[in-house]
Amino acid sequence: MKGLNTTLLLLLTGLLAGIVYASTFQPSLKSALVLLPVSLFIFGLLHVFHLHKQSTSVFTGAAAVLVFFSLGLLAQTLSNPLRLPNHYINQTDLNADSNFVIELEERLAPGNSQARFTAQVLQHNTAAATGKILVTIPKDSINRALDLDVDNLLYVDALLQTRFPVNAPYQFDYGAYLKSKGIFGQIRLTKDSFIKISSDANSSKFSAHRFRSYLKFKLNRYELSPDSKAITYALLLGERQDLSTQLRQSYVDAGVIHILAVSGLHVGILMLIVQFLLKPLGNQKKTRLLRMLIVLAVIWLFAILTGLSPSVLRAATMFSFLQIGLVYGQRRAGYNALIASALILLLINPNLLLDVGFQLSYTAVFFIMWLYPKLEMLWKPKNKILGYYWQLICVSLAAQVGVLPLSLYYFHQFPGLFLIANLVVLPVLGFILIYGILILILALPEWLPKLMVDAYDFILRLLNNSIGLISQADYFIFKSIYFPLALIPTTYLLVFGLGKLTEKFNFKNVSRFLIAGAIFPLVLLALKLKQQNEFHVLNSYRSTSLANVDEANNLSLYLNSKTIDTSRIIKGFKENLQIKKISIQPLKSIYNTPEGPLLIIDSLAIYQLKELQPKYILLTQSPKVNLDRLIAYFPKAILIADASNYRSYVKRWEATCEKRKIPFHSTYEKGFYSLD
Repeated sequence: MKGLNTTLLLLLTGLLAGIVYASTFQPSLKSALVLLPVSLFIFGLLHVFHLHKQSTSVFTGAAAVLVFFSLGLLAQTLSNPLRLPNHYINQTDLNADSNFVIELEERLAPGNSQARFTAQVLQHNTAAATGKILVTIPKDSINRALDLDVDNLLYVDALLQTRFPVNAPYQFDYGAYLKSKGIFGQIRLTKDSFIKISSDANSSKFSAHRFRSYLKFKLNRYELSPDSKAITYALLLGERQDLSTQLRQSYVDAGVIHILAVSGLHVGILMLIVQFLLKPLGNQKKTRLLRMLIVLAVIWLFAILTGLSPSVLRAATMFSFLQIGLVYGQRRAGYNALIASALILLLINPNLLLDVGFQLSYTAVFFIMWLYPKLEMLWKPKNKILGYYWQLICVSLAAQVGVLPLSLYYFHQFPGLFLIANLVVLPVLGFILIYGILILILALPEWLPKLMVDAYDFILRLLNNSIGLISQADYFIFKSIYFPLALIPTTYLLVFGLGKLTEKFNFKNVSRFLIAGAIFPLVLLALKLKQQNEFHVLNSYRSTSLANVDEANNLSLYLNSKTIDTSRIIKGFKENLQIKKISIQPLKSIYNTPEGPLLIIDSLAIYQLKELQPKYILLTQSPKVNLDRLIAYFPKAILIADASNYRSYVKRWEATCEKRKIPFHSTYEKGFYSLD
């Protein structure tokens, strides 16, 4: 990659290593603060020494990498909000009903609730507090929820939820996801639990939000279908809250959900449009600088308008560096822009590294830069229309190949018709964006002709119907794909080996590709041999359910009710383990688990089995048992209570075990329990 700034790449590598190390081992702030000046001193000493000798050294480069490792370590440590003593999680009285003063920051997609917001905590009870919180509003409180919006200051009297139990192994960990976003708690607003205090209309974020709301108000005066409005808000304003569940799922199944998230695709199209409009300025040095400033201004105004979401922020930063590189005539400006933007963004917010969108976005852009030219060279059609569609195919393939390992790992799904869907969407996306921007501009002074609105609505309806038709081909949507973490680097080795082979067909490149191809099945075999027996007590509401994976990779589910929905449970196991056979069986009283016997005590409360000494005891269906006698009978047993019990019983058992210093696990509070 000629023109690639290897120094910048090494510094990014050091920064990534520092962030990963801090995320894994969580060093103290003191150690991070000590390491940075020490590394700077070592780098300065080596730099001055080799500058005096007029030479270069690998040790100077290593010291520079160490400096950025220290920066990554410090940035990640400082980004942890829990280090602040006044964070609401560090308060001592969170277990009771609490009073909060919060400021709503961002409206989220509604999900199972009628409305959801992220909010900033300003006060907890009588003390000043800080920290982000999730606010949900159930459907029975919708009348008051309609009055709430971003920037509202609320006084709330509600119970703070800080635990988000996972019901079964390999399920989505909602609590961990919220923590990755800096959110450590949730409150539910009922119709009588909050008072709106005031609004702060001075912040720039609110100003952008208010302008978006004003645009939506103006557009609502025209007769657009609900889905057309939702698509417009998503494409141009970065707001996906109005998308119906069915419409969103259609775009997911067709493999084009990325077009509904304002990101690099939209910013890139906008940049190309502005560059085309500024083409008459010429290509002199001064006009290039003027053109760059205008393009940057448009990009960042668009980013602010769409709410400075992480995806837009990434794209705006990356394209800004790309513009600067092009103006100054740097070769490989794209690669260097990609590295520089990642470096800046991760220094500002190191938590982006663990963001799935960040990983997918940068991987897709890199593969378009690296793989697209190789694919395009395979065929040079003479017809311009064929050439245009061939370029679209190459771009889609390059991006899809790049993100495929990550997509399979995170989502375990592959849309087989993604290429057809992209060929439907991408040719018209630029036109829809331009048309949509024009619609919004004309809607402001209410100069929008009805014919223009009807034509726009027709185009969006046609697009939605086409995507819906593609998404209905279920046999082309491959779900529940087993793809563990270890296969990600293995797959990328295979892809890079194939890429090198397309560059030059020689013995060296063929050998690389064959070695990478041989590693893939070996990794699968190693994962299969490593898999061990698993036994889990699941958290099933008002019922009892167990899951066992034996040495032959067979999954057995033991249930006390035929009405339990096992589809999500089975899906999680299939996606993460090489499951061969699945069976559903009735619940038994005693199990031999990999760690020792498990005794189930149900509503009959039978446990006087002298010859049995269980390591685990599972309390189910609210047995009327004297826990002190049970503990005296089985003093070494670990007690588990599942979600089939009354909560009052579980609380009483938990208090008894805490007093007696006996291990106790409530699936209500802590989620499923693994017997290992």
